[in-house]
Amino acid sequence: ESILNAQVGDVDSKIYRKHAEQIETELQELEKEIIGEKGLIEKKLTAYDKLLTTYPWLQDERKKFMYTMPDKNKQKNDYISWKTEWAKIFFDYARFAILHIIYIREFNSQKPFSDFTNREQYIIEIAEELINLKQAKWISKKKEKLRIYWKTLDVWSDEIYRWAYDNGKLEPVMIFELREAKDKDFSNLPIEDLEAIFKLLAKNRRAKVLKLDNGQLALKIKLE
Repeated sequence: ESILNAQVGDVDSKIYRKHAEQIETELQELEKEIIGEKGLIEKKLTAYDKLLTTYPWLQDERKKFMYTMPDKNKQKNDYISWKTEWAKIFFDYARFAILHIIYIREFNSQKPFSDFTNREQYIIEIAEELINLKQAKWISKKKEKLRIYWKTLDVWSDEIYRWAYDNGKLEPVMIFELREAKDKDFSNLPIEDLEAIFKLLAKNRRAKVLKLDNGQLALKIKLE
């Protein structure tokens, strides 16, 4: 009888372990599914999706008229309102998409701008409004590329200094190190802006700019 009980106990133990392993496997699969769903949600949250939360009228059928620019001579007030609203949307799109340089031809195919009745003309009109607001500038004579400033160089300089300080970057910081900080919005700033930010930090006595043998600049921060 004791042998039989031992065998039964051994069988129960094996069944329990198998059941526990099965539950653990199912939990791991469930966790993968949850993580996968979260990743999918994050991946689907595009700049356009973010725009819709701020400007829900973009999908409102009753607002279709906003995709046609009012006549600037005959409907001056409507034109000004239209241009002002779309300048905000353009600005926020660049901010949500973390774009510093806008290529007009590529922008034509991005929603909501792809729904314009005259895409290229309207986008240039909106870009000119941002330039008037000192939030952008043309960087090509043919108006094919636009530099948009959704943060000032002063703000970027603060962020770069804080990043270097928090990460213990007491040795000279190379531009490629900023490029490798992929989780930071400044990682894809144009090289000209990064060099200007280095000089700005030096001017404010928060860092020293070093010129390397290859002609590139490096930044050595000063502790505050």
